[in-house]
Amino acid sequence: MRSDLPASLDDVLARAMAKRPEDRFGTAGELASALAGDETTRASPVATRPTAATQRLRWPRRRFPIWIAVFVVLVAAAVVATLLATRSSNGNSEKLRTFVDRIENVLTQSASGRHEIGAALSAGLKCVITPSQAAQRIGSVADNRESILVQLGSLATPTSDADRAVTLLQRALQQSIEADRHYRDGFASVTSPTCPFPLNSDLRLGGTVSASATSTKSQFVSVFNPMARRFSRRTWTSGEF
Repeated sequence: MRSDLPASLDDVLARAMAKRPEDRFGTAGELASALAGDETTRASPVATRPTAATQRLRWPRRRFPIWIAVFVVLVAAAVVATLLATRSSNGNSEKLRTFVDRIENVLTQSASGRHEIGAALSAGLKCVITPSQAAQRIGSVADNRESILVQLGSLATPTSDADRAVTLLQRALQQSIEADRHYRDGFASVTSPTCPFPLNSDLRLGGTVSASATSTKSQFVSVFNPMARRFSRRTWTSGEF
C-alpha cells in the first residue's frame, strides 16, 4: 500500500508476523538486521512463502459498502432508543402509581371530613345539638380540610393528567372549605329559640358553594378514576369526599 517502500520489506514483515513462533525471527536483533538490509538474515524460506500475512500486506482489505455501516448504526440507535424509552416508561409508571396512592390518601381524609360535616349539619338543623355546637364541629373539620389542601401543594405530578387532577382537587377542596365556613358562621349567628329555626344567609350560601364544589369534584373524578383503575385502586364519586 506504501509505494515508496521497497517490495522486499513485505518478506521481512511476513516472517516477523508468521503464525508459528518458530517461523519468525529468533531475536529482535535479527529483525533489526533484516530491516536494515541484511540480505543473509532476510533470506529465509519462511519469508518467501505466500503466507496469509503476506497476502494481507500486499492486498488492501475489501471495504464494506457504506450502506451496511449506516444500517448497523441505525439499528444500534433504535435499540438504544427503545431501551431508554422503556426505562423512562417504567419510571413514569412507578411515579404515577405513587401519585395515585397519595391522592387516595387525601381523598380518604376528605371523605372522613365530609361525613363529619354532614352529621353536624343534620344534627344542628334538627336541633339534636345546639347551633353553637354545630358551628364548633363544622369549624374544626374546616381547619382539618385546610391541612389536607396544604398536602396537595407539595405533590409531584408525573403526567399532564395528574397535574390537571391536582388542580381540580385543590379547587374542589377550596370550595368545600368555603362552604364549611359559611355553615359554621350560619350556625354561630342563630339566635332563634325555636326549632327548626329559619335559614340565614350564611347557611343558604353554604349550600350554594357546596353545590359548586360537587360540580368540580365531578370533573376531578373523570380525570382521576382512569388512573386509579390502571393500578387497580378504588374509584370515587363526587359525593364521597
